[in-house]
Amino acid sequence: MKNHNQIKMDVTLALIKDAKTRDCDILLYSEILRKQGKLFISAGDLMHQVKNGELPSYDSVSRIRRMVQMQNENLRGKEWAKRHIEKQNKAKKDLGYAVNLN
Repeated sequence: MKNHNQIKMDVTLALIKDAKTRDCDILLYSEILRKQGKLFISAGDLMHQVKNGELPSYDSVSRIRRMVQMQNENLRGKEWAKRHIEKQNKAKKDLGYAVNLN
């Protein structure tokens, strides 16, 4: 499998190339698979190759996307701010803080 830095580079390039991948990990993962020539493999082959470390896992690509977007505002999707505000408000509410929903 490619090392972490190569996967990070592939994720960053996909986020730059196609803005839709910024809000959809499924599209992002399919772009990573396409780049590696693995887009049209069977589910069994995909799972086998992920298990054997020949392909990055969906979760790894998702984590790297979040890390890249935290470091680079320009690569954040349209839904990024909305998701973070909702998560912050939920956490504040769970902790007993007053939450202004406006």
